[in-house]
Amino acid sequence: MTLGYFAADMVDTPWGRTSELREQRLRSGPGSPRKDVVKSQRHRLFAATVASTTSKGYPETTVADLIALAGVSRATFYAHFDDKAGCFRAAVEELFGDGLAVLQANLEGAESPTENGRLALAGLLRLAVAQPAASRMALVDAYSAGSAGLEPLNAAFEEACELAHKALVQLPGREETPEALSRAVIGGLHRLLYIHLYRGEEQALLDACDVLWDWARGYPPPEGLLRQRTRRGRWRDAPPHPGRDQHEGILRGFASAVAKHGFSKVGIPQITAEAGISNATFYQHFENKEDALLAGLDLSGAQLVAATLPAARREPDWPEALRRALESICGFIASEPAFARLRTVEVYSAGPEAMMHRDQAWKQILAELIPAEIREADGQELVIEASSGAVYGLLYERVRRGEFEKVRELPPLLTYIMLTPLIGVEEATKVAAGQRHEQAASL
Repeated sequence: MTLGYFAADMVDTPWGRTSELREQRLRSGPGSPRKDVVKSQRHRLFAATVASTTSKGYPETTVADLIALAGVSRATFYAHFDDKAGCFRAAVEELFGDGLAVLQANLEGAESPTENGRLALAGLLRLAVAQPAASRMALVDAYSAGSAGLEPLNAAFEEACELAHKALVQLPGREETPEALSRAVIGGLHRLLYIHLYRGEEQALLDACDVLWDWARGYPPPEGLLRQRTRRGRWRDAPPHPGRDQHEGILRGFASAVAKHGFSKVGIPQITAEAGISNATFYQHFENKEDALLAGLDLSGAQLVAATLPAARREPDWPEALRRALESICGFIASEPAFARLRTVEVYSAGPEAMMHRDQAWKQILAELIPAEIREADGQELVIEASSGAVYGLLYERVRRGEFEKVRELPPLLTYIMLTPLIGVEEATKVAAGQRHEQAASL
């Protein structure tokens, strides 16, 4: 169930309940050192940022909202921050700092590496359960805040990947784990947190902590897979399509404009200029840019499915079909950079509902290719969701950095990630390396 917005004064934050913030005010003077007054003001503004973002969303939050909730003057606010973006950035930086400190402290505990890793994951999940509003702001709403949210989020993700890699290579038999696989694991966990925080279901993740830890540590180093060449597919050299009608042409122009400017910043004039149409023509097709986004996700999703399923259906079994599907997906992404950025990066700026809309194509592919008895087995839904997040995480990083040709190198590793929890390490490695396909061809 989706977590709805609620009254700002009802929000609990790491810095106190917002209805009690005014009572925390310190008066300057002999009894209150200046540094304590400044700290109190900043923390109350951080709490106000969490509360307002939770109650009405970051885009609709104003400096006036923060001042009223925190109980500070406008002059005091601007003595600390240039604008609401600066306050948001500082708040999420502090939240990420606290979360990473929990992660590092548990990883450096006195237990075994295996137990330390489990405790670290449990610590993060407990933090999400204890402070859902703050966690949601840092991991979900940050995408709608532009650089004020994305820069600290990306920096925290990088640090989390480094810590995870150090932890995974300490596990028995995992000493040669490649960094890409560690990044994939963090990407999968991030996606689960994103989705469950949005739905208000963070407790379910904590309850499944042992399942998630088993998933995270269940990938032995995939020998040679990072050097494996991908089979030539239908989309390997296909150029972007110009658009078969005006509707598709507008959506391609929309995707190009979003790729250049970012979804949160792009305006209708930039979209229409890119599409070569008038504003009036745009509004004949779409109500606003959010409506165009959903249509763009529908169009690109349909094309992704069409590029993926026909070839996958011709494979001899479902694991081979999933490998072929991932090859086609990566080929599509590399050949359609504007739609790829719309689907893998910019969709997050539009919010969780848009991301769920985006995911429909992937769910359709999985539903057709993975047998129901495997998908619906006890605990597998969460594992498949985590593996899917790991796949999306690797694609997100490549596309965000504009490394479209490197996307073509990913299918073996993505196949290994998706199949290992479902069919075991040995068989997943054979499929990912193309060994089963080569053996069948030699018979």
